[in-house]
Amino acid sequence: MSLDERLWGPRAHTAWIVLAAAFLILCMLGSGALWTQEGRWALICEQMQRSGDVWHPSLLGEPYFGKPLLSYWAMLVVASVTGTLDEIALRLPSALSGIVAIWCTARIGRRVFGEVTGRVGATLLTTSYMFVFWSRVASADMMNVAGMMLAVMWYFEFRNRPGWLASLGFGGILAVASLAKSPAAAVLALLAIGPDLLREGRWRRVLDWRLVVAGVPAVALYLTPFLLLNADQGLGAVFRETLVRYFAPFDHKGAVYIYFYYLPIYLLPWSLCLPWLVRDRWVHRRELSKDSRWAMWAVVLGFLFLMGCGSRRSYYILPVLPFASLVVADWLVANERRMRIAARGAVAMFGLFVVWFGIGVPWSETGPASRRAFAEQVRAVAVLQAPWPQWRVLSCDAVPSAAFYMHTTDEAQVADPAQPERILEALRAHPRTLLLTRRRHAERLQALLPEARMVEQVQSRLPFQEGGDKDLLVAFVPIGP
Repeated sequence: MSLDERLWGPRAHTAWIVLAAAFLILCMLGSGALWTQEGRWALICEQMQRSGDVWHPSLLGEPYFGKPLLSYWAMLVVASVTGTLDEIALRLPSALSGIVAIWCTARIGRRVFGEVTGRVGATLLTTSYMFVFWSRVASADMMNVAGMMLAVMWYFEFRNRPGWLASLGFGGILAVASLAKSPAAAVLALLAIGPDLLREGRWRRVLDWRLVVAGVPAVALYLTPFLLLNADQGLGAVFRETLVRYFAPFDHKGAVYIYFYYLPIYLLPWSLCLPWLVRDRWVHRRELSKDSRWAMWAVVLGFLFLMGCGSRRSYYILPVLPFASLVVADWLVANERRMRIAARGAVAMFGLFVVWFGIGVPWSETGPASRRAFAEQVRAVAVLQAPWPQWRVLSCDAVPSAAFYMHTTDEAQVADPAQPERILEALRAHPRTLLLTRRRHAERLQALLPEARMVEQVQSRLPFQEGGDKDLLVAFVPIGP
């Protein structure tokens, strides 16, 4: 029996692929220190724990309604079970969402193309580095993907037997998915199923009065959290983060063409097949099945929707990856030689990922260069002056995770390094204030605080450093009575 038959043949089972994905995504999940945006979720969840208020998120002393509450709540639920708000608690909802998205890809592939294509598509997604990477990041993005994929899967499961259960379930999934990050999840799900709805007039059977009635509880479910906290703040943030950001972006203004290279990067190594796939599909375009056309349209429509958004970041392309994996899988399954090569590639990538996430990442985070080690060093210096509960943190352009690892009793505050009067005012109000910043600001702040003890983060063991040497963390610990 060949390797591809062992992985995807009649005796194979989708459960093994999902279990392999779970092992890869969960492997040493808490070993790496929090990375860039993860610090925002960490600080917001920590403040919710500290204050007991889970309805009004706060980041560095300021209200923060940039994202719905569901992702914070999911992390807090995990923390309540594990007993600690740490990297595992913060990342587990995203990790589980990545596993769910892979399972949904297999189910959708099975319904549309057949068992083998569904398994191959799920395997390709499992061995796409960037998909696994973002499944291990504490944020709302993978929850957004999982919600979208659950909605699309639900549609294909019930498209030939519409009814109350199908309509209520579809509306409820879209509502919850929109609460994970933004209503973009619902839009992307509708765009994905749109070409199938238009095929053979299927929309006439699916879009009936039951779907309209089922939309009422779905809308109520979506609006409930905003009405319970503050409709103006919550819905205003949704409007700003969706419609305003889409048509008149205020940040993340990437070039309109960036997804033309981000999609191949995020689909690696399977994007290496694209030149041959595109050529083959073009040559045989008249012979393509309706199912093959649907998968390609799902990719194209999602891609165009994201490209049309004025606010663009690399990881916004994540919702397109499951459908792109199915397109590649559909092409691979048509040729035995391609299947054999893909099977070897999938096994090789899985092994490389296990080594990297299971050994490489933990090794890089166990030395003195980690943010955890930096925080311990700062605390060791600070407690020589006063007990740790007396200390506060003032973040001066430091990454949010730096303040999280300090675990102070009070919420960290923020100040601009270019405003020395604000910093001095904070120190006069509370002399036991730690200043967290980056090396690029160290000289200016050291001149402002000549008697403070400076603690610096050391360089990483790895040949590259996030942000470069100038972004290494620096802390100023006031010395004296």
